[in-house]
Order: sequence, then C-alpha cells, then structure tokens
Amino acid sequence: MKSRTLAFVIMFSLLSGVAAGIFANAYNPGVDVAIVTDTIKVFPEEIYENDQVKVNVTVENLGDTDAENVGVALYVDTRDNPVDEVHISSLSPGEKKEVSLYWIARDSGNYTFFILADFEELIVETNEDNNLASVKVNVKEPVHPPFPPAPERAEWWNPDWHYRVPASVAMIGQREGYVYNNKMVYCTINFTELMDEVASLQPSGGFSDRTFYPDSVRVVEYKSSNDTWYPVESVGREIKFNEDYDASENANVTLSWVMEGSLLPHEMKYYYIYWDTLKNGKKSGEYGKIYSGIKNSEFEDTSSSQWKNNSEPVIPLNTGGIGAWSMSYDKDPVNENDYCYKIYRKGLVWQKDWYAKVYQQFNVPDGGDAQSYMLSADVYFSSDIDNVAWELVLDGNTIDSGTTTNGWKTINKNVTSYLRGKSSAMIYFRVYVTESSADTTFHKVYAYFDSCQVRALPNCNVTVLENKSHGWWGDIIPIGEEYVAGVGGMNTIKKINVTSIANPRGVTATIYSPDGKFVKSSLPLPDAGFEGGATYTQLYYSNEQTASASFASSAHTGNKAVELRLSDYSGKWKFEDQSVSSDDTVALRQEVTQSIHVSHLPSLYFWYNVEKYSSASYLNYTVLTEGGPNKFYTIGMGSLTNDGSWHKYEIPSNVLNKWRAGAGMVVGIEIRLVANEEGGENTVYIDDMGYSFMPDGSDRTKWHIDDFYTFQNGTKVGEWRLDVSISDGSNYVVERSISIDVEPAANLDVVSVSAPASVKEGEDATIIANIKNHGPKDVEEGIPINVSLILHQGNSDSMRMVKSISGLKKGETKKVSFSWHAS
Repeated sequence: MKSRTLAFVIMFSLLSGVAAGIFANAYNPGVDVAIVTDTIKVFPEEIYENDQVKVNVTVENLGDTDAENVGVALYVDTRDNPVDEVHISSLSPGEKKEVSLYWIARDSGNYTFFILADFEELIVETNEDNNLASVKVNVKEPVHPPFPPAPERAEWWNPDWHYRVPASVAMIGQREGYVYNNKMVYCTINFTELMDEVASLQPSGGFSDRTFYPDSVRVVEYKSSNDTWYPVESVGREIKFNEDYDASENANVTLSWVMEGSLLPHEMKYYYIYWDTLKNGKKSGEYGKIYSGIKNSEFEDTSSSQWKNNSEPVIPLNTGGIGAWSMSYDKDPVNENDYCYKIYRKGLVWQKDWYAKVYQQFNVPDGGDAQSYMLSADVYFSSDIDNVAWELVLDGNTIDSGTTTNGWKTINKNVTSYLRGKSSAMIYFRVYVTESSADTTFHKVYAYFDSCQVRALPNCNVTVLENKSHGWWGDIIPIGEEYVAGVGGMNTIKKINVTSIANPRGVTATIYSPDGKFVKSSLPLPDAGFEGGATYTQLYYSNEQTASASFASSAHTGNKAVELRLSDYSGKWKFEDQSVSSDDTVALRQEVTQSIHVSHLPSLYFWYNVEKYSSASYLNYTVLTEGGPNKFYTIGMGSLTNDGSWHKYEIPSNVLNKWRAGAGMVVGIEIRLVANEEGGENTVYIDDMGYSFMPDGSDRTKWHIDDFYTFQNGTKVGEWRLDVSISDGSNYVVERSISIDVEPAANLDVVSVSAPASVKEGEDATIIANIKNHGPKDVEEGIPINVSLILHQGNSDSMRMVKSISGLKKGETKKVSFSWHAS
C-alpha cells in the first residue's frame, strides 16, 4: 500500500509540472533580455593588427518586468573569459539600449565574436535562448615597410649633425576616448649608451670625446619611397633630464614630441633621432618649437622667451634696503653643468605680498583629452628669514608650497582634474613675502626652479632601436690604382677627392711603401682656407688699439682670408693717439684634427698678400707641439713680395728637415705678425695654408687635395697603400684604404742611329733610329712612344723632328725613319 501511494504522488508531481509548463508558454510574466542580432555593427570595416575594434549591439527587454543591472560581455573565439563588458543599469519592458564593446586586435587571423547578455546569469528570465549572438571577423596584417633600412638607404637629414638612431611609434588601440590627433609621444633614451654602441664599431681610439649636447637633439620624421627613406620634417621636441643625468657619463633623458595630425591605431610613424656632441659645434636648442606641453622645461635654453616673469616691487634700486627681485637663468646650485631658473632678493625691508614669479602659458598635451596627467618639477629654496615662502600653481590650483627645502625637492603629482578638458593652462612658480618685516641687517632669499614637465598618459608604443645607432660615413671618390714610376702622366696621384654625408672636421691622407714604411702625410688642418671663420680659427691680438685680426673677403681662393694688421691708433683726442710698439702682436691659430708626429710633417706653406709694408715687423710661423718644443721660423717682411698680389711662401726644406728630426706631436699651426720696433705698421692677408685637404668652399661634405705624391724613377715598385682618415670634432673616424700598384717603367734605349755620311744641299736624306725595350715590361700597343731627332747644321739654328711608334714589347726593337731635306 505504501509503495502505490508513493508512485501516485510522484506521477502527480510530474503531471503538475507539465501542466505548469503548458500554461507558462501561453503566458508567463517576467524578464526576457534579448540580443537584437540585426543591430550588431563592427568598426572599422577593415581591421588590422593593433586596431581598436568597436562592436555596437542593441539589447532589448522582451518581457513585461523591469530588468536591473544587465551585464553584456564580448568574448573572442571562446566563452571562457570576456574581453570587455558593460552594464545597463535598467531596461523597462519593451525598451532597447545600444552598448559598445571593445577589443584590441593584436594578431592577424579569423575570429568569432560572441556577445552575451546577462553573462553573469544574475537574472531569472523567461527565455534564455535569445541572450547570445555571434559574428565573424577577419584581422589583417598591416603592410609596414621594413624599418630601419641599411644606413645608406635613409638619406642623411642635415650635414651639421653626426649621429642618429632609428625609432618607430605605433598607435596601439585603447578604449574609446583615446587620443589619435596630435598625440604626445614620450620615450626614454640614454645617449651615453647609444654613443657607446657607436664607439664599439670604431677603430681603436675612435670617438673618444663623447660629451652629449642636449641642444643638438632633433626628431626627424621619415617616409619611404622606392626603397629609400627620405626626411619629411624636423618636429618640435622637448627634453627632460632623468635622475643622475650627466652629459659625459649618463646622458639619460626623456624625449617628447607631438605626432601632428590624425592616425589610425594600426598606423606607424618612423623617425630618426639625431644628436651631437659638444665638440661638433654649437646648435640652436629649438625649445620653443614643440606644439604642446611645457617648453624649455629644463631651462637649458638661456635665451628662451618661453618663460616670462614679473614681480613686486619692480624698483631696480636698493634704496633704503628696498631691493628689487633678481630673476634669470642661472647655473644649478648643486650641479654647475646644468641650468635652472633663479629668483633672488637681498633686502632690509620685506613687505607682505611682495613676490617674484616665473610663469608659462602652454598648450595641454593631447588637447586635454588624455586619460591622466602627471606634473613633475624640482624646487630648491633657501632663506635666512622666516616670512618668505614659495608655491607652485597650475591654473589657479596650488600643487605644492613651503619654505626651506634643504636642497632640491622633487614634486610629482597627478593633475588630471586640473587639465582634463582644457586646451591650455598656466603654470607658475612664485616666491612671496608672508608677513611684513624690517631689519638693520640684510636678509637673502635664493629660489631655484627646474625640470618642470606635464606628461599625458597613456603613451604610444615607442621602439627605439638602440643597436641600430650609427654615425655618419664618408668615402674616397675612386682614383687611379695603377701607376708607372718615372713616366710623366702616369706617375702622379694628381688629386684625392673625399665626400661624406656629414661635415667632418678634417681629412688626412697617408701613403706607405710596399715594405710598410711611412712615406708622406698631409697636415690635418680643419679649415686651411678659413672659409669656416671663427668656427675653426682663433684670432689673437695684444693691443686692441694697434693690433687687429679679422676675417676678410680679400682671399686667394674662396670667400675668406685672415687679415693681420698692425697700425697706429688715432683717438678722438690727441692724448689718446698710440703708435705701434715693439712686440705688438696679432696672430691666427688652428688646431689640427688629429695629432701627427713631427717626423711626418709634410711640406708647409701659406699664401700671403702684403697690403701695407714696413720692414720693422716680421712673421713668426710656429708648429705647435706637445711632447717636444714648439718649432719656430721667423720670416722677415723684407723677404716677402710687396706688390699687392697673392704669393706662396714655402717653409725651407732644411728647416723642415730639422723639425722632422725633433720630438713631439703636432697639435696646431700659428702665424704671428710681430712688430720688432716702433712704427712697424703692416697689413698682411693669409690664406690657403698647406699642405692640407681643403673643403670645397662652404660645402664641408666635399674635400680635396692636389698633387699628393709622384712616383719618381727609382721608387720602390709593388703594392703601395693609401690611407685616408676622415674625422669629426669628437674624433669619430672614418678610415678608407686603397691599394696602389706601382710598376717599373719600361727601359727604352736608342740602340743605333744610321744616317748618310754626307748630304749635298737640296738632297733628301733618311735617318733611321733603332729603339729597343730592354724591359722589364712591355709597352702596350696603342700607347705612343715619342722619338725626337735634333739636327744641328753649323752655326745655324737646330731642327727638331718628332715621330711616334705604338707599343714596344720587352726585348723588341723598332725602327723609326726621319726624312730631311738638306738646305
């Protein structure tokens, strides 16, 4: 009986459940969240790696009860973990709402998107079968040109710069609201490490002076065309020194610039970052060129107008101890190799609300649309009075404030709430008096401000290819590699031409004999023709009234020469007059680009033009030497030609030989004009010192030297070596070697001459000369051998006849016939 009853109860329950289901399908009040499948839209239509993919979908409540906190998620290929999710706070019956979901397409390939409503299964629904929808997408691999190319496939941007490193920037996709227009880019670069990389490829001792020059940094955008990369433009950039920055030992900086224009997430931009050393010449910092962000943030450009100042009081006098504030760029109080901004005041009277401030109005990075902003700055404040304080204020909001800092204080603060949504902002650092005071003792206040930067986040994906860093390069324009000793036209290296893509400081050529012995070298002067003016040549004078040195347009070649002048001075008043006195001196000096031993001195000369002459002065030519005494040679003015024209003066060979026998390394050349007695007025122009390579006028990427070496009879034959060394101011060196084959000349001899014993007047005579080649080599066919015959007839003028034969093999004899009509 119990078992039957149990069976009945179970059956009744099952039947009741079926009935309930039948009635529910007919009408079941409740929530029914559904994906409206025909509303699914995927953007962009063509998807590439790194693109931000946006999926728009509409969710609807088909039920008759409100739905709360409806979660919608996006899955890719699997329903294990959502890649994005959103929540709809509420959906009324019949209400539809569109939502956006995001995914970053990292890799190419085919993918399936699953969009699931109520993915957390928190809602009891009347129908669970309409919560899921799917769509297939294809992610393509973007076609980017190979970068970086081989160095020679990327044009050099500017010959005044000497080193570069390639960098690429990818606009990695982010959530909606990410900035794709005028995006600020930040990257950390240690230029010391880059220069170590470059130096590792140098010959021993090359690139020895590697002091980083922050003003030199340029960010240059590149584009590719026909497998060659071309510079587009140099964009504005800003530099911030990182912790423990040192220009010589640790040039670690944060470099920032703006990618102007609009970019898609999968797009990339390509750059070469150029930089230089202090030894390679002054360059403008361009700290005001960057589009947005704080400019001249490190205060390295001491002539910059980006930072402005004002103060109270502005009285420039210290009357009664009411002193004005002093505001200027100055050396860092801790690191004298760095610059910052200094505010200083010394006074007896300190009135409440007197102040001094330095400020800048700037464009907010990323147009105020970045996800977050960070402000950093350094403050140093020292005062011997208690009623003076400082503050750092951004757009009316105090970022930090205080009094004595006991050295440098670093400020880092999130300033998103102050900058978000703004296109521009004002920042200032202010020192102010908090309470009035007066004293009989002067008090001093020192305040320094430095390293002020606003950074926008997130950053792009920046790749700096440090191991592809490289310096400039150069080469020898091909010259003849075969010469014949003692044969005119075939035995002289007439000209060596050198070209480079950056401006070297100097070029040197050295030639070695087949046994490896030094034979000859050029003098490595940086500017033998003075076309670079004061960049490479120092001018000196002992008396500013009677001595002067300048660069003049009266030149032997090119556009410049050096004028050395000694002249009597006439003042406004008679008592101011001054005559040239004994030992009044004016001079020019150039340092060589590479030291050479005095034994390797080439022939030395210069070109001169005497405009005004007096025998009471002389020229002193000096070879400046380290490790040995300087070499002097005195040239009396009387030994120079005084006709207003240009002439070449060569240091005598016996003097040179004496110098070569000495000790020391040549480091420079100096020419002085010296008065040896009163009244020694002279004006002398100096140009084209030698023997040295010369740049082609103002184009220092092209250099040449003439008549380098002649292989005379008796010269050793065999394989000679010509080395050319091209170097910049930091001793970065490009070396090129050429093997030169010097062959012996054929030994040609007139072995016999036959002629009639006597010839009567009016008769024709034939004279035959037999020419033999004794070796050691053939004279090739096609090479003319000129044979001349000179006839002397009594006391009358001689007659010369010339004939040629073509080629003459070793051991071969050829006849040459001359016809002569006796008269």
